[in-house]
Amino acid sequence: MVQELPPVPADWETVPGTFVRVSGAPRHSTLMLHLANHAAVSLPRLARELGVPIGDTIQVYLVSSDAEFRAIQPGRPPMWADATAYPGAGAIFLRAPAARGASETALETVLDHELIHILVGRAFAPVDPPSWLQEGIARVYAGEFGPEDARVIHGREGGLLGLGELAGNFPRDATRARLAYAQSADFVAWMRNTHGDATVPALVRALAREQDLDQAVAIATGVPLPKLERAWLSRLEDGPPAWLRLFETGEVFFGAGALALIGAGVTRRREFKRRMMEREAEEREEEERLARWDSPRLARPI
Repeated sequence: MVQELPPVPADWETVPGTFVRVSGAPRHSTLMLHLANHAAVSLPRLARELGVPIGDTIQVYLVSSDAEFRAIQPGRPPMWADATAYPGAGAIFLRAPAARGASETALETVLDHELIHILVGRAFAPVDPPSWLQEGIARVYAGEFGPEDARVIHGREGGLLGLGELAGNFPRDATRARLAYAQSADFVAWMRNTHGDATVPALVRALAREQDLDQAVAIATGVPLPKLERAWLSRLEDGPPAWLRLFETGEVFFGAGALALIGAGVTRRREFKRRMMEREAEEREEEERLARWDSPRLARPI
């Protein structure tokens, strides 16, 4: 379903780019130009890697405060949202750095994450993609999948989530929601690593066309869905990967680059937990905030 774009405030400026328009307060003009230039490079790459068309121009709103973030978009974003995307409208809402709190994730990475939501959402229109596919692809292809996801999975309380549980809206419990995000990214990364780079694009095409996960998985991987899911879950049930065990026991040396990656992952995980705690509080205090204009899967939580 095509949705209308919210109007750009009269006192904002708009920077036109090759594939996006970035609008925001005049004081953000340098950042807006940078984001437009970043999207001009990253959007064609992401579309090529996913095997989907770019589509029409995407409108990016760069907001200066949390209040503005909530007021300008057509739906009610959850308290923990760092950014949101509306594929039907071709709209992305980003927070300017001062409005992002303690988040350490680069704004360019956040933009890539949301651009992926637009691309995948458009490929599936007029229906929504499964939650695990939408979020898993966004985290993996935006370069966010990493050590913190493995820690969430292997430090979980309770059992693993199956694909059936990941297909709809993610759990409202914060701990299980963190697990859902981590498992979704792990499954997408595992499929790509196990069956090749062409697997995820093939799955997107087949699932958007067939709307049947069993058939789409068989087309994309050549493996029946139950067998594929068992192989993936059994790998997770075997325990943490060797590199994570070595890291946690101090038995392995990481170079400076790897340590920087781990450190960034820990920081993002802490920010993720903080936002999820806010999410739980919000749900207890104001249940109606969960009613949103577009799919809640498109709110980026970290």
